[in-house]
Amino acid sequence: MKIWHQSMAPLDDFGVYPEVLATHLAEVVSPGTEVVLHGTTTGSYLGRQPVRVLRFPYARHLIQRQALEYCYTAEQEGYDAVAFASFSEPYLTEARSLVDIPVASMPESNLLVGCSLGQQMALITLSRRSVPRLRAMIAQHGLSSRVSGVYAFDPTMPEDDLLAVLAAGGTEAFTRRFTDLAARAIDGGADLIIPAEGVLNEVLYVSGVSRVGDVGVMDGVATVFAYVELLVRLRQRTGLGVGRAWTYPRPDPELLTELRRSAGLEGDDDGQP
Repeated sequence: MKIWHQSMAPLDDFGVYPEVLATHLAEVVSPGTEVVLHGTTTGSYLGRQPVRVLRFPYARHLIQRQALEYCYTAEQEGYDAVAFASFSEPYLTEARSLVDIPVASMPESNLLVGCSLGQQMALITLSRRSVPRLRAMIAQHGLSSRVSGVYAFDPTMPEDDLLAVLAAGGTEAFTRRFTDLAARAIDGGADLIIPAEGVLNEVLYVSGVSRVGDVGVMDGVATVFAYVELLVRLRQRTGLGVGRAWTYPRPDPELLTELRRSAGLEGDDDGQP
């Protein structure tokens, strides 16, 4: 099985994150599964921290539309699936309507698996600016009643500071901040804690944080890849895939080619754009 990993962060600018992620994935995917890491195009965030850019809907649209081409390329190159290891969940419906291979997202997979682990889940994010977006995403998946709260670091945990903690292999100060916030969520009724950010998940991984008291802390990376492996096996063994009647209708090949050519995404038969 070959899976296209997609982060919506520019991996070249994220220090040790790709190395830590590769090590982590080697430990959690099934034997024989190959994962190839991909990030956004270099310069997508104009040298700014992603969290400070993605709060703007138009900026988010311009950057995250790359996700559709990543999915198209993955299918064309023979990958078995795409896993979006990002809590931004870019264009999930559109991606599934474009390709036949499974496309899994970290938020959806984490929430759906979480429903089997606890009656109430809580999400933890780096900034309060992310809270409304996460609440909207939870509602879109129809799971608001299963989420007891979305909690943010206060003060905000900048991504650069988080990358420094990752490079250090975790710090006691960070672990204490996270567990204190998780304890608040547990007091609010959470049976499960979900880190709602990719780098945050990796910091918890290197820090060895998997529980806070009697409550589990989900490994979101392990979960999305276990989930996408499940989808691939179901497709291979039973032919199960997304429904094309209503939610994910796919253009026929001729129309798809015409649409892509009209949008400047494919050249004509002579190879010219």
